[in-house]
Parts: sequence; C-alpha cells; structure tokens
Amino acid sequence: MSEKHKFFDYSKNTSLFLTEELLMIIPLTNIIFSYSKNSYKKFKVDFEKNKIKIHSFLPGCATLHQDEFFYITGGEIKDEATSSFSYMKIKEKVIEESVEMNFTRRFHSMMSLITEHKKYICVIGGWDSKEVEMIETTDGIFGKWLILPSMHYSRSD
Repeated sequence: MSEKHKFFDYSKNTSLFLTEELLMIIPLTNIIFSYSKNSYKKFKVDFEKNKIKIHSFLPGCATLHQDEFFYITGGEIKDEATSSFSYMKIKEKVIEESVEMNFTRRFHSMMSLITEHKKYICVIGGWDSKEVEMIETTDGIFGKWLILPSMHYSRSD
C-alpha cells in the first residue's frame, strides 16, 4: 500500500481522546454517572452551596466535559427555556453560576473548540432556536458570550 493510501488507526492513538471519562446527568436530580474504561460510579453534586438559581440538572440542558470542568447550559423551567450557564470543577463537585448566554435555549447542542492556545465552548441551536454563540473557557476564566452567525433553520439535539 502506498504512503498516500494508508489509513490512520484511531483505535491505537489515545491522544485523540479529549477525556477518558464519560459523564452523564439525570435531569431533575443532582446525580451524575461517571463511566470510564474499567469502572462506573454515581455521585451527587452540590447545587445549594453557592445559592444559585437552579437546584438540579434541568430538562433539556446540554452538558460538556472539558478537562477538569463540567459545563451545563440552558434547559427549561416550567416549560420556559433558560439562558443559564453553570460549571463544576469535577474534583470539587460544586455547581457554580457564570455569565448567562445571550439567548435562551433548551434541547440544544454544545461542543468543545480547542486551538493551540485557547479553549472555547460553542452552543448551537435548540428547540425553536437557530442561534449560535461561544465563550472562551481557557484556564476556567470566562469572558462574554460571542454571538456567531445563525443557522438557516432551527435544530434541536
């Protein structure tokens, strides 16, 4: 096989994995399940310590695990979308509020964008939303949400 036609074997390159742990929430609770290669565990997080507006993971919120942080955006309270942005330092297991997003959203997507020197999270669409915005998350210091060009159609999940 020529050099031009060789395929990259992703299964043998562990440097491509952003994290070796998968975190999943249970909406309307304070419970997170942690899955890794050889184990699974359940733990509770503290929404009360910092007296924030939300008291559990909201239905329709989006989550993202990036390095030692776990980010939570949007969701709904009493059938109304929220613009909330919260995060947790995984070792501390305490939820903290941060700067709200520019748009309310629920059942949206969130992704990690990493450049050579900076890290961002981007939130995309949602139920009845075609808005896109991102925030820098380098070193756990948050700036302001930057509004990006909208999608042509609204999308959820």
